Amino acid sequence: MKVKLALFLIANLTAFLSFAQENTRNQKDIVHNRRIYFYLEGDKEIKYFLKDIGADGAAKIKDNDVFSLKKSNECTIFFKWLNPLSYRIAFKDTLYVSPSDIAISDYIKSYLNALNTTNVPSATSTKSLGNALNAFAAPSTDTVSGSDMITEKIAFDSKDLNLLLIQLLNSKFEAADSQAVNELIDNLHTLEDYHTYNFADLISSNFNTLIKITDYSKVVNTVDEINNKDVKNYVDKIKQNEQAQKQLDPLKFNVSNKPIEALAKVVVKDFIKEVKNKVAADTGLIQKLRDVNSVMLESVSRESYDFKGYFQVKSIDFADNQNFETSFIVSKYAIDDKKYELVKKSDLVTRKIIFEKYDPVKVNISTGIFYANYRLKGFGVAQGTNKLEVTEDDIKSNTAIPATFLNFLFDIGSRTLLPILQLGADPTKKKPFILLGGGFGIPSSRFAITAGPIWTWDAKLDKLKIGQEVTSTTDLEKDIKYTFDMNPKGWYLGLQYNF
Repeated sequence: MKVKLALFLIANLTAFLSFAQENTRNQKDIVHNRRIYFYLEGDKEIKYFLKDIGADGAAKIKDNDVFSLKKSNECTIFFKWLNPLSYRIAFKDTLYVSPSDIAISDYIKSYLNALNTTNVPSATSTKSLGNALNAFAAPSTDTVSGSDMITEKIAFDSKDLNLLLIQLLNSKFEAADSQAVNELIDNLHTLEDYHTYNFADLISSNFNTLIKITDYSKVVNTVDEINNKDVKNYVDKIKQNEQAQKQLDPLKFNVSNKPIEALAKVVVKDFIKEVKNKVAADTGLIQKLRDVNSVMLESVSRESYDFKGYFQVKSIDFADNQNFETSFIVSKYAIDDKKYELVKKSDLVTRKIIFEKYDPVKVNISTGIFYANYRLKGFGVAQGTNKLEVTEDDIKSNTAIPATFLNFLFDIGSRTLLPILQLGADPTKKKPFILLGGGFGIPSSRFAITAGPIWTWDAKLDKLKIGQEVTSTTDLEKDIKYTFDMNPKGWYLGLQYNF
């Protein structure tokens, strides 16, 4: 008996319980109020807590942590505010059928037969007008010198406009041309003043002001100030630029010196094109600043009413028979000083977490062996006086038998006791043993013991009788019929341990 017991203990060591079934799934907290709070710690760890626990009880998030949702299949993830210009959180979601539903479905299917049931344009420089200027000669008539009639002799920043100014100063005009020449120069100076306004550096300064914010409570006031002061000023400058362009595009410049008139129209046309390109680029930068301001405001728009400084970043929803899996990455960003865009520097933390509907009953499938004590009726043939005769025998067995189990684990929140209900079947036989038992596990030690009755099919003779002569064993096999017996045929006992 001691030998049998030792064999029994050794033979029934098998991986079994759901708390040890998947080492990659880590059962975490039960979420009662549909909200969970995360925060980034030191650019390396993600921690979480629930409302009833509070931030003081925060724990690390690990890959494949499983959170059970109680009373609802919806949950909102809140994250402690991170400046969205420095950090981004990206989610990738997957919905799949709950492992418990798969376990039950697969088990039933397996044994049903056995049981008989746009880039922003950049400013472009105009071509040099050196050769063009040489092609035009000043008129030889006795007229007024340009240097005498031009009142504004301040140089331009543009090389081509300066070359035009030099030609105007050195050319001869009629006295009636004075107003047209001076208006042209004044309008060009006005347009160039707006054209040389440094939008890029100013907007870059706005970006840097925003990216340095570490206190979420300062976001709204800072963004409002930029929108109401700086962005408004930028837009006004663009409008003034457009008004200045209207004075020159198309250019209405009619003077007596026709070569100079033609030259002025070419130079102004090219400069207007350059100005329009810069306006397009500056308009793009202003829009980028507006977009960034919107991102900043959005980041503080859905604050938790339970914990200040935590904002909604994601909502999840799934069906009862599903699990919701989300992988998220917290990445570090910085400003590209050339494109005035945010670019990713590195991925800081990557995690995958799973949400499931809370169920006090966990389900899993396990395979192993059980120790069974049973008695069955069997039929055979024996050599009679002249021919083979049908015989009847009682088959008794105390042995280890392989089986597949469908296990229902009743989680009562204890590490020392886990009630178990177990359904099993022996898949190696045409008419398998059916087991229905129960027991308990000890989650802290990953040990479980189960026991219960065994059922199977009874073998009965249809037409043959005990002692009747047959010509071969085939006659006996064809005559045996099987019917499921509702009375247990014996008992099984099993010990399980997760290696």
